[in-house]
Amino acid sequence: MFSCYWCNNAKTDTFSSEEFKIIGKEIGKIWEKRLTE
Repeated sequence: MFSCYWCNNAKTDTFSSEEFKIIGKEIGKIWEKRLTE
């Protein structure tokens, strides 16, 4: 799976793919908010 720089940095090998799906959604919400303000 491809990731943006920030997600790629955050995921490393610490989280399973299922765990990171949850984390990635939250990161996405933060970026969406930042880009629409």
